[in-house]
Amino acid sequence: MNSDEVKTNSTETDGYNSTSISNLGNIDNQENVSTGHISLQQVAHSQEGNIPTNSSNPIIEQNESIEIVNTGQISNMNNLKNPNSQKKYLTDSEMLYAFIGTNYQKFIMGKFNFPAFFLSAIYLLYRKMRFYSFIVTVLYVITSIFIKNPLYLSGIFLTINFILGLCVNKLYIRHCRNKIDNIRYKFSFFENEELLQKCKENGGTSILSIILGLLVNFIIIVIIIGLYLYFIVKIPVSDIYKKIMDYFVDSNGFSGMFK
Repeated sequence: MNSDEVKTNSTETDGYNSTSISNLGNIDNQENVSTGHISLQQVAHSQEGNIPTNSSNPIIEQNESIEIVNTGQISNMNNLKNPNSQKKYLTDSEMLYAFIGTNYQKFIMGKFNFPAFFLSAIYLLYRKMRFYSFIVTVLYVITSIFIKNPLYLSGIFLTINFILGLCVNKLYIRHCRNKIDNIRYKFSFFENEELLQKCKENGGTSILSIILGLLVNFIIIVIIIGLYLYFIVKIPVSDIYKKIMDYFVDSNGFSGMFK
């Protein structure tokens, strides 16, 4: 081998070495971009110049797209776990209308309630206001005990009925709202239609409520009168029943009972 051939070979070898070094330098740069995940096999192929530039970018974009898809799946899973997240809650007016019924506007806008004026305690029972009916009945009994003059007694009864006609609408609205609050608390897991049905069942009117209310009021009033006659008037127990029965046949009513 002559000296020219030796020089040529050394030149080719140097060129090959310089190319390899430059390619390895590119590999080092790409390793910095791709966070150091290039394998030895990729380094070996890089010597032939087969590593594409910015090979890590497609991998990063692919990972980002996977994250976006997963985020969407998580949001869908949240919607599936909370099917009532978009549930429309009933307003107080809607539940109040279901509770009262067709006379809703009369109770909201009306100033005077004539049925309450004429029927007093019976009308309160008709509207399922049993507690208020009992209070009115007790007022009648107490008034009858202490007022002996029938004319004065009639005037007081008329005054009670007039006040009742003025105030019963507001009392009834308050009564309805309290019942609705209890329904919301006890049946909060119900659907809207079921809540409205519960309002209709607890509200409205009832003839049966009149019958049961009058019976309960009668029993309670008789007990109160019996206790009054025994402890206050000092009437013997054997005479209490006779005094109470005299009320139903005496034209003077309660005033005649306590003579």
